[in-house]
Amino acid sequence: MSTGQQYRPFGAIVLAALSAALCVRVSTATAAQDVTFQTSVDRTSISMGERVSVGFVLSGSRSGNNFQQPDFRDFTVLTGPNTSTGIQMINGSVSSSLTYGYLVEPKREGQLTIGPATIDVDGNRYATAPVTITVGKAAGSQPRAGGQPGVQATGDDAGGQIGDNLLLRLELDRRTVYQGEQITAAYKIYTRVNVVNYNLSKVPAFTGFWSEDIGVPQQVQLATETFEGKQYRVGVLKKVALFPQRSGLLEVGPMSVECVVQVQSRRKSNDIFDQFFNDPFFGNVRNVNYTVATKAEKVTVKPLPADGIPAGFGGAVGSFSMESGADKQQVSENEAVTYRVKISGTGNIKLLEAPGLNLSPDIDRYDPKVSDQISTQKEKISGTRTFEYLLIPRHAGAQRIPPVSFSYFDPDKKAYVTITGKDVALSVSKGSAGAEGLVAGAGISREDIRLLGEDIRFIKSDDVSLEKRGRRFAGSSIFFVSAAA
Repeated sequence: MSTGQQYRPFGAIVLAALSAALCVRVSTATAAQDVTFQTSVDRTSISMGERVSVGFVLSGSRSGNNFQQPDFRDFTVLTGPNTSTGIQMINGSVSSSLTYGYLVEPKREGQLTIGPATIDVDGNRYATAPVTITVGKAAGSQPRAGGQPGVQATGDDAGGQIGDNLLLRLELDRRTVYQGEQITAAYKIYTRVNVVNYNLSKVPAFTGFWSEDIGVPQQVQLATETFEGKQYRVGVLKKVALFPQRSGLLEVGPMSVECVVQVQSRRKSNDIFDQFFNDPFFGNVRNVNYTVATKAEKVTVKPLPADGIPAGFGGAVGSFSMESGADKQQVSENEAVTYRVKISGTGNIKLLEAPGLNLSPDIDRYDPKVSDQISTQKEKISGTRTFEYLLIPRHAGAQRIPPVSFSYFDPDKKAYVTITGKDVALSVSKGSAGAEGLVAGAGISREDIRLLGEDIRFIKSDDVSLEKRGRRFAGSSIFFVSAAA
């Protein structure tokens, strides 16, 4: 016992021990108490032939990796995973969310289960809870003429009142791009009637694309716009950045939205009071459900030029710059050095691969930690991706980290571009005698290294003093002294 330590009553000691044990049991949750991983579905009771939108939502201030989707054994996956992100600030605290979205259709009737998805956050694995979907028999309904979306049967002229006064359109900012070049798709509602509510009934499919949602306010903002000679109130329901992953003719999938629309009730009646109160001037209205949908749109994706592909090109497309450097250049043997490569620009940033390091055998290298800062200003995906390499020089002397190179294709220049950083000179001094022993000999030649986030912990290899198992606190001299205190 160290000098100055006070004895405490036995009850206090037991309470402290229980508290310590409790802290151990909840350490994983406490380390990432702001992280949640949950399943979201748009409904839990459907009929055969209907579809369910499923989202696995990671929320908090930390990013995740190694997402594993559940086994959709009882469902057919129509689209997904489509990823979307969001950022929220409350009282100065910033939190983000990452959603892996799917559109699925049941294979059979009954109680079907969507199993847990998993994801890793800071070395901890999180799993969603299973969700049960009740699937009944296919509902008997007659399709609308031509299979086109429209208004439910109402017994009046609601469909005639709505007609082309309510539209849903898919707009693409370009229809011919290079593989990996961004396309911005906007799903916009055009209305000349009073729409009370919107409900997404069919999620668009982006087969062949990597997608990233671009922020759209939860409350649809309407502005005036003229389309085909008519003036509409127009709002964006969904906006997404698409990066084609293969060349050829790709399809941006359609989306459908069920709207609740206010229409005039105009039933024929011989009652003079009915005729009076059904007059449109007095606004006798009621709500009807009306479904609108976009058409699928085709995009021509050109392959990247086959000539002049730089060595080590990893598929980056856009416009980028690069910074690189080490956190220190004067080190001792077995002392860790952090080497950072920061790539900034506009393009498919989340798909950038780590630049290769050509190091001497005297420097150990560990897989880089990757972090992103992404923004969607002016409807373009831009930001930075940073790679942090942990390097450990093992021998004294002058060492060198050769310059890294990063290559990308610039669609505006229609050419490949290679940027190269500067080399870094390391001055490695002789370590202490204890440190030298870590790299000497054969077999286990040095202490193993655990990477815990940005920290480096060494597994102790020296002799340690251990107490004999079975020694009990109760009944010892310290026990009686503590109890008497």
